[in-house]
Amino acid sequence: MDLEPQSAELVPKARDVVILALAAGFFFFLSLGERDLWNPNEPIYGRAVAEMSQGGNWLVPTVNDLVFAEKPILYFWTALVSAELFGAVNEWSLRVPAAFAGVVSVVLTFLWVLPYVGRRRALTTAALFATLYQVFWASRSVQMDIFVLASTLGVVVPLTRWLDFDAPAARAWTLAGLAAGLGFVAKGPVTMILPGIVVLGYAASTRRLLRLVRPEALWGALVAVVVSLPWYAALWVQGESAFLFEVLIRQNFLRFVDAWDHQQPWWYFLKYLWIDYAPWSWLLPAAAFTAARNPEEGRLQRLSWVWIIGILVFFSLSESKRAPYILPIAPAVAALAAVVVDRTARRLQPARSVAGVLTGWAFGNLGVIFVLGGLALLSPWIEVPGSVQVLAKLVGLFLAVWGALIIAAKWWVRDHPA
Repeated sequence: MDLEPQSAELVPKARDVVILALAAGFFFFLSLGERDLWNPNEPIYGRAVAEMSQGGNWLVPTVNDLVFAEKPILYFWTALVSAELFGAVNEWSLRVPAAFAGVVSVVLTFLWVLPYVGRRRALTTAALFATLYQVFWASRSVQMDIFVLASTLGVVVPLTRWLDFDAPAARAWTLAGLAAGLGFVAKGPVTMILPGIVVLGYAASTRRLLRLVRPEALWGALVAVVVSLPWYAALWVQGESAFLFEVLIRQNFLRFVDAWDHQQPWWYFLKYLWIDYAPWSWLLPAAAFTAARNPEEGRLQRLSWVWIIGILVFFSLSESKRAPYILPIAPAVAALAAVVVDRTARRLQPARSVAGVLTGWAFGNLGVIFVLGGLALLSPWIEVPGSVQVLAKLVGLFLAVWGALIIAAKWWVRDHPA
């Protein structure tokens, strides 16, 4: 059993990060602006950005000249910057912030897993994460939940490096505070609650709660306040108390306990976990019965289950439920699915038997078929009816990326024996 040494993996290779970011960027940015804005949210957010751009008011979003206080400001600011860079408020510029947050989330997922189980599994996890259905769509849509995912990772990654690998506490809490503060300006209190559930739950499960009580934690809280406070303070100074009540209290706490829309039964997420986080959520039952090969992998599996269960329970207690709410569980779903994928790949490695050779040959050719089919759908030479052109290109993109992953996996299994 030859596992990569975790201690040597604390510092990631720049090459891996750059290649991963470029691959995720291709996946999320290709044909990003080719479909129109879809209801219910994209047209509203797009209108708010357009009015802010035209009126020059970057403090208070409006829709049809009425104050729009449903969401904090970070998305609108990033979309405005995107519109300035690309010269217009359109489908492309409006979706760029989400696609960028998706790329950041892929890289952070890689960095999170890396010290626990090494480079091979970290790259596998990042690839599985990017190809989760909900992650793919959230990274290509105008919505706020992708920012919650990115900020949750931004808090959990440095704090778990500190908890499990003795990274400098001051740096870990500073980075966590920065991510939490940005998250608070993107979606409000939930971006501090969710990573809190993960970190506190994991620390409690490993009997290290008291380790979280230290001066650096106060410093992290201060950083979060400094990052998030200016916009809220500016609203207060301008007398926008009604706006503050709506964006902080009504849209968060009151929606949680007394929802006026998206009312669903308590088991709603137990159903959509398997649908919206397919195909890799289907491997979770197998992951539950897969034993860890070493203590570090055991910690990663424990952390992943705490991550998923904690967030599912939290949102199940809310009256208001939508599938994207639990998007922050996606890294943990990918990490657990990667356990099963890794074990399967290792079993296929000694492919000297006839069955092994045939399996490897079929596996590789399946990847080639996927790539060719995907490229055909993406090419201008295949005539597709106008009503399904966007869908055909998205399917083509998905097939091409899946095929490339299959081919890469076959190459890796061949040249990197267990």
